[in-house]
Amino acid sequence: MDGAICKTHYSNSELYTLMYSFEHSKNAFVCYLRGELCESATAFFREISAAMRFPYYFGWNWNAFDECITDLEWLKFSSILIVIDNYDQLFKKENPVDEYIKYLIEYLNNAVEYWKSQNIPMQVYLNQQ
Repeated sequence: MDGAICKTHYSNSELYTLMYSFEHSKNAFVCYLRGELCESATAFFREISAAMRFPYYFGWNWNAFDECITDLEWLKFSSILIVIDNYDQLFKKENPVDEYIKYLIEYLNNAVEYWKSQNIPMQVYLNQQ
């Protein structure tokens, strides 16, 4: 993983401070996902679509995720922070789990590169407490 997507081990207090700082000092849109609520791909798409306010036409699949996460015209921000807390719980009802994690990292990397080309920094923290 590159510097824009990193694994972290922050406490709840540290995560709150980090997200607060990003939102208030960097005018970031902060997206917080709870890994324990994303045990399946369907649950992940439900959580990310709510947290990032995806439009009603979101298609509940990886291609739709890619399309929406590189659009975000409905939000106002100068940077993006996505925190996935308890990321070790992601997709644990899917088989094989590693394949779903690979898809997620691939699409997040695509989004980081897209926003970088738009001069908008995007960071993703995969947190495990």
